[in-house]
Amino acid sequence: MITILTSGNRHEHEVKFDQMFRLRHRVLFEQMGWEEVYKPDGRDIDESDHAHTIYVVSTRAECDGVVGCVRLAASNLTTLSAKHFPNLFDRYGVPSDPEIYDVSRIVVAPETKKLGRPNPVTIEIHIGWLETACALGLKGVTAVVELWRFQRMVATGFKATAMGLPVTMGDLEVIGVKVDFEDLSLESVRAFLGLKEPIVSAEGIIAARTVHADVLKKHQQRAA
Repeated sequence: MITILTSGNRHEHEVKFDQMFRLRHRVLFEQMGWEEVYKPDGRDIDESDHAHTIYVVSTRAECDGVVGCVRLAASNLTTLSAKHFPNLFDRYGVPSDPEIYDVSRIVVAPETKKLGRPNPVTIEIHIGWLETACALGLKGVTAVVELWRFQRMVATGFKATAMGLPVTMGDLEVIGVKVDFEDLSLESVRAFLGLKEPIVSAEGIIAARTVHADVLKKHQQRAA
């Protein structure tokens, strides 16, 4: 099950927020060994977790609590790509556009591997953020991904651009990418994935659109 979390509905989903931050810490620090994300309270929270961040989280009856999550934030605000990985975007620069969002903190609980291959939680959160992005009418998204994921995006027809050269980080070869949504529609995404029904609720889309509307409003006010 997919739930959209925002600052606007946090009072309804405080437990899910806590579970999400703890899942991120468990996977990124305890499992993957990213020492820079360590927090004494066991909750991964950084400067990209702000009032205008949208979270797509997965919960499943077979598991306990939040088992997958992804974070979306407008690129004209504080984002992971701009704050920590500008070197991966040195070819074209990190976008700063309220209609281009940065996708980060894509995390899946390791125990969900027992649910089968491909992992249904991994599929669910990716479909969830794609549905959300399309529903917001975004121009595109940026992300730091493993090189093989970028190559798969291109092979499957996504209009993905390498924003810089790949870099080796630990055991991973990563690259900064931008995915253009100009010719991408919610219907085409569902058709590509073989889906007939959305997995993000109307309530979730409304919550995300409320955040996005405020992002656009504040951007227009600053530009005036």
